Amino acid sequence: MKRLKLFLGLVAALFMAVTGSVDAQTFTTSTAPDPSATKWPAETKWYKMKIDGGKYITLSQTGDHGSLRLSATSAENTDMRALWCVTGDSANGYLFYNMAAGPSAVLGMT
Repeated sequence: MKRLKLFLGLVAALFMAVTGSVDAQTFTTSTAPDPSATKWPAETKWYKMKIDGGKYITLSQTGDHGSLRLSATSAENTDMRALWCVTGDSANGYLFYNMAAGPSAVLGMT
């Protein structure tokens, strides 16, 4: 139960970071990528999510059962781990994808 609360808190923080730091008129969601594709759609919009202290939210694999871990780092502009696209809408919900993880991996839980 602790992990579920922590995960939900992180997702809420990600959403607030994206919607709170970007002007709502300029924020654009992307089309959901095809999970079997190896490349991102050309029109995908990428964002960096900055958290307190000027660090960026990045993604890395931990190695245990292919699980992923969110981190806060001082990412370079070219660091694909710090680039996120958001798909969906307010009526159906949002999904977060990380450029480095690829189109088949969505930040979520089962």
